[in-house]
Amino acid sequence: MEKSKNIFLAMAPHAALAFCVLMPNLSFAQNCPPAFGTSDQTQEQLATQNQVTVTNLAPPADLAVGTEVVLISGYEAASGAPGGTKIKVTINRPGKRVLLILATHENIVWDVEAGPKTRIKGVLVSSYMPPVLRMAKPAPAYQMDLVPAYEPGKVEFVSLQNLLDQKLRIKRIDVVRVRYRLPTDILIASLDPPSPMAVVTVPKVSPAPRKIEFDLLTNQFAAVRWRPDGPVQATSLNGGYLTGGKVARGAGDVLYQIKDDNLVSLDPKTQKTESFDLPPDFPQFSWAMDIAYDSKRDIVSVITLGGEGFFYRFSAKTGKWLDYRSVDNLDVVALTYDPKSDRYLGWETNRKLILISGDGSAMASIPVHDMLPYEVQVFSSTTTNPGHGTTGRLFTLALSGNDVALVAVSRGAVRAIWHFDLVTEKGTLTFRKKP
Repeated sequence: MEKSKNIFLAMAPHAALAFCVLMPNLSFAQNCPPAFGTSDQTQEQLATQNQVTVTNLAPPADLAVGTEVVLISGYEAASGAPGGTKIKVTINRPGKRVLLILATHENIVWDVEAGPKTRIKGVLVSSYMPPVLRMAKPAPAYQMDLVPAYEPGKVEFVSLQNLLDQKLRIKRIDVVRVRYRLPTDILIASLDPPSPMAVVTVPKVSPAPRKIEFDLLTNQFAAVRWRPDGPVQATSLNGGYLTGGKVARGAGDVLYQIKDDNLVSLDPKTQKTESFDLPPDFPQFSWAMDIAYDSKRDIVSVITLGGEGFFYRFSAKTGKWLDYRSVDNLDVVALTYDPKSDRYLGWETNRKLILISGDGSAMASIPVHDMLPYEVQVFSSTTTNPGHGTTGRLFTLALSGNDVALVAVSRGAVRAIWHFDLVTEKGTLTFRKKP
């Protein structure tokens, strides 16, 4: 065998490699050189071939007029790394004008081909990284921030529909190709059968069963009085409403805020600010999401998201931290307190309302996803989709006894309000901002 091994080592490199392929089980095959796969073009090389410039400018409002709308959306390409993240889309609609929408999380090299006499009027592209688009027959291409959808009728799909309606007045999607892992070759040669899921429907607004009132803070921290059907009186705003939360008004209109993972107070009369560090034996804030003021006890409460999540209480009267407790991995992103019922209300990311007692003990968890007449996340395209945007609050909450107001605020404006009855567990859309 030693003689055979010496003969093997004396072979020319190409001959030795061929021998390894033919006789892989021989004992001296361990001396075979490593074998790589065949070479492939890099993403950068691909992008230079027929690359189309994707502009950050907003698409024209009439871009979808007179077109067939084709949506292709998913998380990633099914081919994965070995085949490269390339997807070829062929649109064969002779005599038609097509608006193509490509929305994914992972970055993909889109290779778009138009069939004979098919005109692609425009392409909307969205991905976590800057998109790459190649077309032999270039068409105007626009980058948009769209949450990728994986299934018709689900939260992300409805959110995407509503954003397209708001931006481009797209009421119907003619072709829907959505799945988590998209195939590497997609042919569009015919329209989908009519489906109610592909049509944007305008939700019906109904009166709330009971009138409650609550305050919404502006970006200048002024309080504006609202009811579930709109503001109590017309107000001229400078800068719009607060969307990020993490602010609460205490006694004497003192403002409490979360800044740089610290609780900070601001006295509007003296403009004095004060920061309150956590005791060394308390877990430090990690993803502090919201705060609320307990007016009965003069306590400021903070809820966090990081790790298992914690609920902290701070005495505004003594300036001392009182206690903290784990929230056992409940991802609560919005918080409010109601003196009428002496309890807190939180909004959890999987669309549940969390009731918390005045001392910070968990009381109840109420899923509301199927109890509201209109999908509660259509205005929150931020959201909670990992890697696409940030985890954030979906609503400003208001609680009065058993009456809940879920207020969707984005870009400084109140977009919608739902009333929810904690006893009957019935939801009503009571306000929707006109487009």
